[in-house]
Amino acid sequence: MGISNFSDLAVSNALVRPGALLSQGQKYIECKKGLEKAKYPHPSVEDILSETYGAVIFQEQLMQMAVSISGFTWAEADKLREIIGKKRDAAEFGQYRDKFINNAIISKQAAEKMWSEFELAALYMFNKSHAVAYSMLSYQTMWLKVHYPIEFIWSLLYNEDAQDRITAYLMEANRLGIKINSPDVNLSNESFSIDDDVEKEILKAVIKKKVPPLKVKQDFTKVYKKFTNLKDQYENRRTS
Repeated sequence: MGISNFSDLAVSNALVRPGALLSQGQKYIECKKGLEKAKYPHPSVEDILSETYGAVIFQEQLMQMAVSISGFTWAEADKLREIIGKKRDAAEFGQYRDKFINNAIISKQAAEKMWSEFELAALYMFNKSHAVAYSMLSYQTMWLKVHYPIEFIWSLLYNEDAQDRITAYLMEANRLGIKINSPDVNLSNESFSIDDDVEKEILKAVIKKKVPPLKVKQDFTKVYKKFTNLKDQYENRRTS
């Protein structure tokens, strides 16, 4: 669909929800690319739906239209959003439907058509405040990944214990051209670490929970002499 600004990013986050892309998504994309002209259910809601080219994508848009067209209070509009979204309390649902259709701004026929679209849209409508928060987090993490790929991958590996996810992160590091060194008894730390001496290298964990605990916090490679063979390891254990 192409992202031109942060608002587009928030919309794209909402459109990846089940069913959204196949329904309102195509309409949004065609209008955004200029292939189709945006169409609005009624001129009175153009300001509300202008950012999504007439498509009802966010739950907040539903609430705004209920307040603007039918005089709902914001509390009623929120209840309407909840009822439509969860399809519960049919009696109360009908009450809100009647109030929306019997409004003083648009015709009953137009209101019924709009309500039907609300019911369809409710299957995939997403909360805009959540979409914005998720998009901001996505933007920030992508920025870090682009500008600090080594540190970004390292932070994922350092804070992960699940082996399947660690494998996925290692594969992503390989895709980004970041070299992963094998465990080295002389160089590796207890967890993943970045080799400051070699560009684009991350050292994988070694001797996890097997290094004798030290009373003073320091690098164990400075306490033991460098291992060159099995005999060195044995002698170090005897002198520790």
